[in-house]
Amino acid sequence: MDQARQRLIRCFETVFPEAAGETMVLATPDSVERWDSQNHILLLNVIEEEFGFQFPPNAPDELMSFADLETFLSARASAP
Repeated sequence: MDQARQRLIRCFETVFPEAAGETMVLATPDSVERWDSQNHILLLNVIEEEFGFQFPPNAPDELMSFADLETFLSARASAP
């Protein structure tokens, strides 16, 4: 498993420990009971701390699943 994905899974497990494991890669607000707006902001903050950057202001509205966040991090890592 890719190191960035493992780090992202750990971020999700920190905020949503009840939904831990490999199923986390399928996580969305509809599939994780506690994924509300407050925990979404908490998740973004945990990811910012883990990866050492700040999301753009529109991130909370656009990054609404594990897949969205993983794609964002991948694109960010490959940007010049």
